[in-house]
Amino acid sequence: MDSSIALVGFTHEACSSILDLSRSILAGGSTGFVSVDLLQGQIVESGPARPARRNRIANQKPSEAFSKVQAALQLQPNHLNAMRTIAKLLSVGPPNQAFPVWRALLNHPESGLLDHLDWINYTIKIGKPEASGHQVETMLRLHPMPTQVLAAAARWHEASGNLDLAQRFALETLRRTPEDANLLLLICRIQQGSASADERRQSLHILMGLSQRPDAQGLEALEMLSIHAETPAEFLPRILASLQAHPRRTPRHALFEGELRIRINPAQSAILVQEMLASALTNSNVQVETARWLNRRRSFAEVEKLFAATRTPDRDLWLAYLDALAAQKRWTRIRERLEQASLPLEKSLIELFRFRCALELKEEHAVPLRFEQTLAAAGQDPAKLWFQFQYLEKLGLTAYAKRTLLALKKTESSPKPVYLALLRILELEGKLSSLIELVREMTQKFPSDLEPQNDLAY
Repeated sequence: MDSSIALVGFTHEACSSILDLSRSILAGGSTGFVSVDLLQGQIVESGPARPARRNRIANQKPSEAFSKVQAALQLQPNHLNAMRTIAKLLSVGPPNQAFPVWRALLNHPESGLLDHLDWINYTIKIGKPEASGHQVETMLRLHPMPTQVLAAAARWHEASGNLDLAQRFALETLRRTPEDANLLLLICRIQQGSASADERRQSLHILMGLSQRPDAQGLEALEMLSIHAETPAEFLPRILASLQAHPRRTPRHALFEGELRIRINPAQSAILVQEMLASALTNSNVQVETARWLNRRRSFAEVEKLFAATRTPDRDLWLAYLDALAAQKRWTRIRERLEQASLPLEKSLIELFRFRCALELKEEHAVPLRFEQTLAAAGQDPAKLWFQFQYLEKLGLTAYAKRTLLALKKTESSPKPVYLALLRILELEGKLSSLIELVREMTQKFPSDLEPQNDLAY
């Protein structure tokens, strides 16, 4: 897509490029990443003075709605509502196509708070919260009090792995809207894995209350209860029955039901695992989630069977398969697999896994070069660098995680979580001078944030 879209306004050529791409999507052309049904009711942004228009367009055929957008862009290339609609249309495809349009929309002089909220929610949905870090910081600085801003900050920090900040913003929001089920679920997701027994019990109590709801939030509560380590055994049959009867249940919930059945009757574990595998072999829609479920149960042989039986495994199934091999420490096999042509994996992931193999196989001469290749593959992409950092930190490879953070800090998009993560690494190293230097830098980059200023004062 034309890079000029990333400027403040659309050029006529850029608009034409967007229209061609969107027309192809609607027509189911070669770039069609979405079925027409998915566009129904989702093609106009929400916002002030827009609900009526959204309802009118949602009730039309997508092609009719698109013709209105096309007409608006031809008459006025910087038409804000048309830009919003194009951003929504492209958001169902690859991020590299939607991102330039979103940037143009956010840079529009008349874009508002809701546009920025929609952008943040979009980046969270596609698993790239780093892309909206600047918008989160800006909103909290310019609009610190609206409930929707605090809620967005809570979701964004959860997606970014900053669980303490996520819980803090969620609790502040719940003081204003105590019945917000989505935020209650967010807090439960955090507390479910807490080291505090009191917090785990609190999450269990909240989930039991939410599980009575017939909506999506009630279904998610039932999912979480099915895997909550402290769900009382006497409640498991009731949770299973509620999950099976829930009006929003889908085929993927058979996995949660299987988990509950195993917990109710552990002696049937092997039989139930084979049932789940047999179901996945005949239903491609649940293969990835089944593979992840099997990995959690350490049924690695079944993951390999599922992978081998799939003619063209997609990216997520490949990752689940590689996870199964890694759990068995089969590093040589992983390296052989990574040498295959046309892997559905990003080059940055392939290089990261090659680095891990060299490390685990104790190929000391190859490790430094492999890591440099990993950094080079990630380039200046904040999302790839952040993923690489999280992966290395989880493995306890602090020195490599730090180098990745330093590379990330040099990119244009370097939000506060990057600095917080680097502070955490420096604290582990115990280098006071480096800590003071970083805190001083934070006071300059985030002048409205009082915490770094207080830290520097002490």
